[in-house]
Amino acid sequence: MFNDLDDNKMWQLSTGKKVEHQMKKMALGVTHEHLACSLVLDPDDKDWLNYFTKQELEEIKNESVPVISTLPKPLLEYIDKYKGLKSLDEIRNINIQHNFHPLQEPDLHWIDSSISKVLDIMYYKYLAKRRSESDLMKHIWVLIDTCFYASTIDAISGETSSKSTSNRVNHVQSTTTDSSSPSSSSSAPSSSSPPPTESLSSTMARKQIGNKTDIRFATEVFEFGTVEAGKESNITSKKTIIESGFKIPKILKDMFIQLLKESPTSVREIKTFGFTLSGISMLPQILDCPQGYVCRMNRTQKWLHYPSGPEDFVPRMKSLITVVHHMKTLATMMLDVISDSDSNVQFGSSAIDIQIPACFSPSVSTTNKRKKQSTNDSSNKKTKTDQA
Repeated sequence: MFNDLDDNKMWQLSTGKKVEHQMKKMALGVTHEHLACSLVLDPDDKDWLNYFTKQELEEIKNESVPVISTLPKPLLEYIDKYKGLKSLDEIRNINIQHNFHPLQEPDLHWIDSSISKVLDIMYYKYLAKRRSESDLMKHIWVLIDTCFYASTIDAISGETSSKSTSNRVNHVQSTTTDSSSPSSSSSAPSSSSPPPTESLSSTMARKQIGNKTDIRFATEVFEFGTVEAGKESNITSKKTIIESGFKIPKILKDMFIQLLKESPTSVREIKTFGFTLSGISMLPQILDCPQGYVCRMNRTQKWLHYPSGPEDFVPRMKSLITVVHHMKTLATMMLDVISDSDSNVQFGSSAIDIQIPACFSPSVSTTNKRKKQSTNDSSNKKTKTDQA
């Protein structure tokens, strides 16, 4: 992959260092799969200090950095009504005064109902007891789903698979399968060869599904973002670090690549987004491609947190509402970007300035899978026989 990149189109820093060259060094030097293998750079990953100075990483981080937009004026004016309130009853008294129409005022209705839901959580001390991941998704982080109720983009929850990742994995797999298929051999089949259909089914690998996510933001055709959640409020846990620092970035790049195929000239405009949820904490993330071939991960400067009581109710809710609303706006903008390109229909290759490589796909031996399954089946049979 790295050898196919054009040096003249790489991201050159003010120091003269080319980002892609350093990423190649990282990819060749690791003993495990790293985001560098997929040309994704997270400037907050301390491993990069072995390849860039702190000043260079700051330059990478701040190049055309995404900005969280402020809420529209009507939404800000509504939230400001709660400013300075320090008791649940005071907050409730403001909340019950409003009755926004869900279709005519969807965003105001969303904020109002979200505040009402948090009040219930506080009044009934819902978080005082240990809750499962599904409990948190259904009762705490429901404000994410409901923000998209009036949008053309759906928030699809319940461990759904990413189509974008599935497309990437199966593209690599089909290429491997095609090169080893019976039709690629010039030798004639022997008389003992199985029928063609049986031979084909035995050599074709099964279609792989994409990574399962807790929420997927998508239309029927396109995907724009994802959510990964865990029940423990531990932002330094192994699960949280892997999901925020590896799983989400790869899924977001898969989505980025699929959107880029629809609008090849919009490489610097397209962005995909994600939320890592760790118990009652949230890390918003955005993936973009500001320069060269590099997809960059952007994250907020700090984790956001669900309100813990009336004292922090208003400021924490304002932060959560602002960032979730921004991501919905971002997804809508991306849908507009790719929709604008629908009128340009041509045959042949598209004349684009730069080709962004897809994520790295580790090779999986289906033969080894069959052997492992066969061994497991034999072991199970032996165990049952011994038990009998």
